[in-house]
Amino acid sequence: MHKLEKLGKLGEGIIGLTYSPQDIYEQGTIVLRSGNIQDGRLDFSDTVRVNKKINEKLFVNNGDILICSRNGSSSLVGKSTIINQVTEPMTFGAFMMVYRSKYNFYLKHFFNSQYFKRQLSNGATTTINQITKKMLDEIEVPLPTIGLQNQISKTLDVAADLLSLRKQQLAELDNLIKSTFCEMFGDPVTNSKGWNVVKLSEFYKDPKSSVKCGPFGSALKKEEYVEHGVPVWVMDNITKQGEFIDKIHLYVTEQKYVELEQYNVQKNDIIISRAGTVGKMCVVTANHDKSIISTNLIRLRLNEMLFPSFLVKLITIWGNRLSRLKKGNDGAFTHMNTGVLDNICFPYPPLSLQQKFASIEAKIEEQKTLVKKAIYETQLLFDSLMSKYFD
Repeated sequence: MHKLEKLGKLGEGIIGLTYSPQDIYEQGTIVLRSGNIQDGRLDFSDTVRVNKKINEKLFVNNGDILICSRNGSSSLVGKSTIINQVTEPMTFGAFMMVYRSKYNFYLKHFFNSQYFKRQLSNGATTTINQITKKMLDEIEVPLPTIGLQNQISKTLDVAADLLSLRKQQLAELDNLIKSTFCEMFGDPVTNSKGWNVVKLSEFYKDPKSSVKCGPFGSALKKEEYVEHGVPVWVMDNITKQGEFIDKIHLYVTEQKYVELEQYNVQKNDIIISRAGTVGKMCVVTANHDKSIISTNLIRLRLNEMLFPSFLVKLITIWGNRLSRLKKGNDGAFTHMNTGVLDNICFPYPPLSLQQKFASIEAKIEEQKTLVKKAIYETQLLFDSLMSKYFD
């Protein structure tokens, strides 16, 4: 490793602006917050502006590194990005810091390294909940010659741009599925297609057992999970985009499965979260002979007249406009239970059209699988380079 220098000697960490709700003003100065850092880049989709006297030092410059220094979610502390889109005066909030130095073209990558994160935690097993100016000043960074810094930065820039491009391709494929769905089925509230409006409960495979909440905590205790056996699906098996993640986190014994068989899951069942990110759902695509849902999930089993993929997309895209489904500020549903599902009403499209959409979606999913593989491989390359230069 190259010689180590402390960040306090290479530049300056600056704590952000303190402001109150009374300072917020639509025509004021943008205040950058943690939400303005998305996937390592500046994002202006959700901005706050204030009308307040601001110290000149607190206006950001191109080349500054913006860092989340405090947050209610400890996982967000330390996320950062380099500022390169200053088209108007901007400042940053009190839970943020800016690091200013002539080495930021190189340090922007260091701030995302595991070496930086390990120094922040100082070997502690608990997560950190803030970064102070003193902590930042004491962080040590490997500092090669300027020529080598440039070379490292350019190499990592290329890898990071390629990774970003792959992720953009994946997002575009997701948008293609959504736009195709909306074009084929229209808005379920205005019902421009003129289809009959039906209740979801009409399509349950068995009126008595098709909708099932997971077992009570007393029926499935933590100590009853085992290392191998029958899979238990959990909230982490569902993405916010409505995709199933075929990764097993928990197991129970065959004997326990027999006790809880009423909570069993079959391929093409829908599983729905009723805690955490409430209402996220997906179609189970796994081919396990036996599996069950965990306490915080609902299992939904439909008959052959309603495609599971259609229903998942309908609720994922239009859920807040369907009967009794309400979303909070975080995008999650405010509540989800069997009664809510029973009373969902929607225009019922012809089965042939549902089949057509399912076929189109399957083809796009094949493309997504290829892109995900490319993202995984590019991420491995990027992580390897980061480890080479900073560990």
